[in-house]
Amino acid sequence: MAPEGYNGWMTDPHLEDHAFGVELQLNELVEEQARARVQDLPERVASLQAEIETLQDDLATTSDQIAEPGHEESEVVDERSILDP
Repeated sequence: MAPEGYNGWMTDPHLEDHAFGVELQLNELVEEQARARVQDLPERVASLQAEIETLQDDLATTSDQIAEPGHEESEVVDERSILDP
């Protein structure tokens, strides 16, 4: 099951960007889970744990893809060269 608001695909094709986005989502969910614990909401804690585990699996898969031989790192482009040719 995909986490709330997450369809399993990112619009950016770069794996590093995808991994970074997943890390941000994980941080948000972990913080939300901590708040749910403080508020004594065990059902919400369990629900968030399932979402966290799904994202952790996604991050692990993405990391494996990044580490594969032949994977090219994303190119960093200076946005000034695009905006002011």
